[in-house]
Amino acid sequence: MNFLMTFYIYPLSEEIVLSHHLSFNLDNPRTDEEISIVKDYLLKAYDSEGDEQIPIHSNEPIETLENILLDFQEEFSGSDEYIARFFHSYERDKIFEFIAKMWVIARFDDEGEIQLINEGLRQREAQGLSSVVWLDNDHPIVHNSERLVSYSYLLSLLTHSEGSDYFGRSFILDPHQITRFQPVKSLWIDFFMFATGVKGGRDVLAELEWIFLPFALDNLRENIGLLDKAFRDGLTEKLLYIGGILKIVSHDVRDVKVALVMLTSIIELLVTHSPNTNRFNVEDSISKQFQLKASILIYLNDKSKGINDIKRRLKTIYEQRSNVAHGNLGEIHRYVSKLSKKEGEEEYFEDLKSDLYKYIRAILEEYLKDRPFVDFLKDS
Repeated sequence: MNFLMTFYIYPLSEEIVLSHHLSFNLDNPRTDEEISIVKDYLLKAYDSEGDEQIPIHSNEPIETLENILLDFQEEFSGSDEYIARFFHSYERDKIFEFIAKMWVIARFDDEGEIQLINEGLRQREAQGLSSVVWLDNDHPIVHNSERLVSYSYLLSLLTHSEGSDYFGRSFILDPHQITRFQPVKSLWIDFFMFATGVKGGRDVLAELEWIFLPFALDNLRENIGLLDKAFRDGLTEKLLYIGGILKIVSHDVRDVKVALVMLTSIIELLVTHSPNTNRFNVEDSISKQFQLKASILIYLNDKSKGINDIKRRLKTIYEQRSNVAHGNLGEIHRYVSKLSKKEGEEEYFEDLKSDLYKYIRAILEEYLKDRPFVDFLKDS
């Protein structure tokens, strides 16, 4: 098994199944090697914080890493016997190793390849030889870790609690930066948010409660069950493809116009079919399908918004998607120029992206809960 790091922090008495079908699990580092890798990464990330570092410990009444841990122990050890036992091993001079042991990692099956690679590297090192390891895209470590990342974006979309403030964050940290040499500077922000969850609870975290594992777990498990059922029904590649698009939009795309096209394509994939080119204007037909079918599913998912309002918003989204796809930049500028600039009612082009995340989540939820109905709607 191999792993990627998450932004979750919590001592786990046993692993949590992330996907039965794909053999993904949440766990803590267990072996000396795993603990060392995570500890080294945490240290390098901590060193990169510079003047923004949270002090490790202090005799002054200020926030420190140690105080955060001790507050966590006081708050949760009474309800979780494992946490009480876990803190028996706390040693002040090994605080980074202790934090590493409670950091949550996401495991995936590398089919034994990491062990073979490490053995080969040790043999060459014993012979005084240097080595560079190159892995093809279909190598189990690359292939299965990418599937885990795609899955994490799907699960994060379904589980997040940020409403219109969600712009595609995954609970798995960027795997291209999770190495001994490229610490993520913002890593310790996650530890600070962990502290906020410990001291303030749900009321303080509010829309960010999904980043604190005890608060997120029930919702995670519900969505894990829905996704695993869909995988068993033969939808693995389709859903991971959608997860891959979500990952690209969140991680690789900086232009909101490109993101708009890609996110719109997910809804098209789920609810529209190819029209008869002899009977319809193709784009006009897809636009009508997009508006009607998506608005039905979004309304069924949450009836707090009027279906006509949803349909009008989808019409705007698809019009701007078409302007981007056809290079009608003048039309985009005209749309932006008409957006409200009134104080307290400001509108932005990025709001279309935010709404798309909400709409995709709603449609995916309906798809996972009642796929025959969504397929019927798509084919109609």
